[in-house]
Parts: sequence; C-alpha cells; structure tokens
Amino acid sequence: MSRNIILFICLVLIVSFSSAEVRTSSFLYDTPTAYIEKGVFYEGTIVTTFTGTDDPYPIDTDVHLMASLFGKLELTISLLTFRDPTITPSIKYNLIGESRILPAISIGIINLFASKYISSVGVGESTVWKDDSSYIPEYIRSPEQNSFYLVFTKDFGAWGKYNIGFGRGSFVGYGPRSRQFNTDRFDNWSNIHTDAIGMFWGVDIELGYGIRGGFEFDGRDFNVGIKFKKVGFETTLVASKLEHKLGGSPNFAPRIDLSTTFNSHFIRRMPSPPKIGAIAGTVIDRDTKEPIIVTITIEGTDLPSITTDAEGRYSITLSPGTYTVKAETEGFYWMEKKVYVRERMSTICNFDIERK
Repeated sequence: MSRNIILFICLVLIVSFSSAEVRTSSFLYDTPTAYIEKGVFYEGTIVTTFTGTDDPYPIDTDVHLMASLFGKLELTISLLTFRDPTITPSIKYNLIGESRILPAISIGIINLFASKYISSVGVGESTVWKDDSSYIPEYIRSPEQNSFYLVFTKDFGAWGKYNIGFGRGSFVGYGPRSRQFNTDRFDNWSNIHTDAIGMFWGVDIELGYGIRGGFEFDGRDFNVGIKFKKVGFETTLVASKLEHKLGGSPNFAPRIDLSTTFNSHFIRRMPSPPKIGAIAGTVIDRDTKEPIIVTITIEGTDLPSITTDAEGRYSITLSPGTYTVKAETEGFYWMEKKVYVRERMSTICNFDIERK
C-alpha cells in the first residue's frame, strides 16, 4: 500500500472521530472567497464540529463535494448532518479575476433551493446549536434559504489575503452583537427584514511550512482558524463563535470545527500502477510438431533470457512497446519475430523452428 493511500486513510479517520461550518477550500474558513480554481477541479470535504456534552448536538458531521470549471464557475453539493440528512446545493460565479491592482470579485448563492431555515444540524427555525437557540425568540433569525452574496478577495502576498463581502440569509446575524452588522441596524431594528443584508470579512496569512492562520467574522460568528495545506489535501482547525470568550456569553464555549479536504491534485499525484503487458507462446518442431525446449531472448533489452518448459511454453512480462523475440536451441535454426505488446494484454508469439 502506497504512502499516499495510508495518509488518506489516517486523515479520514482523524476527521471522523474528532470534531460544521467550514465548507470547501475556496472558503476562508466559514466565509466564501472570490477565488475559483482554474481548469477542471474537484474535491471532497469532511467537516466535524464538536460543541460539548451540554449541547443537544455535541458532535455533528457534514460532507461537501465541490467542482469548479476554468476559474469561473463553482458548484457544491452539501450533505448536512448524518442524523437527519439534508442535501443542499450552492453555486459561485467569478465576475472579475484578480489583477495586480483589483481584487477578485464573485457572486454566489448558498443553500440554493433549500428549506427556509437550514443549518449544519438540520432543518427548522429552532434547529440550531444551543448557543444560537438562546437568541430565539428575542431576536429574529434570518432564513438561510438562497443566501446570496457578493465577495471581494485580494492577496497581498506576505501581508496576507483579505476578504470582504455582503450577503443575505446565512450572512445576517441575529444575536445581540452580530445583528449590529446588518442593514436593519440603520432602522434601529424597528422593522426586521428577512432580506436584510449582512457584512462578512476576514484575513488569512501565510505562516510558513504550508501553514496559514487567520480570523474572520462571517456575519454571525467570530472565528479563528489555522490551515495546513499540501498538494492534494488541506486540513483546517477552527474555533468558531469565539465571541463567547470575548465578552459575549460566558456560559457558552466556542465550537471546534475540524475539516479535511482531498482534491483532484491528490489523485493525480498518487503513483499510477505500472503499465505492463506480456508475450507468451509455444515453440514446436516444424517437422514433428512436437514441443521443444529452447531459449527465448528479447533482443535489444536487458531482460534475461528464459527457457521454455517441457511443453514448449513460455511467458514474459514487460512494458508496452515493440520487441524482437528470438528463439534458439542447439540443432535448430534460430528464428526471430517482431511483436507489439499492449498494456494489460498478452501478445501471442508462437514459433515452429526447423532442424539443421
């Protein structure tokens, strides 16, 4: 078993039993960026959230499958929670690619065609984490269905990657602090709109050795995270709803999100099985038609010669290509044949050689 396969199994086990709001590698942590992978790209992400034993949902796991096309279009299918599985699609489109001066700009919709109220733990207005449920009914939750957003992302190299966006639904906070950052604030919340617009932002900085760290406000929660990225996979650890420890609700603890992503680059870098074929045949006496024992040599190669068995049979495994096969033994004229070997196929090369 190759090292890459062993690594894949170990990381999946780590995610499955450890500790979900992180979505795909194109997200900063819990907020979308304007970036979309170039070419044809696909990935799968497993996300597990740990909240603690006093929450009705102490551990929850989501799965996200994403595909992107040519740096312009990204489609994601999410399976939210294994207790009451809910499938919801999301889409993102890149309007403007990043340049030396301008940021990348994209629009998208999360929870497309989903139920009116949807979260990582299920469907329904009251189906939320324990800390979020403490805001209801005092504060009105904005429906997450068709959460449209506009996002700007600019990478300043060693100075970090900066992300800011505006969106409805999932990006509109309804807690005593997060609701300060949506458009109902301008009306002093005298009228609560289900289509209010919230703001999200974040910073992500390269720390070295494939590690990035950063923080964000996703419109509802303040998150701090760290990522480890190698070719083909990425694992992310996030402390979500950190505002509980920053003067928010001391009775609640932050949630811990752990996600692991494997993408198409991982599959491409895994070693391919060797391409091999074979040459096989039987050697007989031309006059008597009886099998004979001869030496078989593949001319022009370093492959060792072999001897046919008592039935005159032989078989040689080798790479695809064109070869010259020579059969010779004492008392007979030698004979050569040119054959072409195909991958995963056995080419028949029989000889009937003549006595001297």
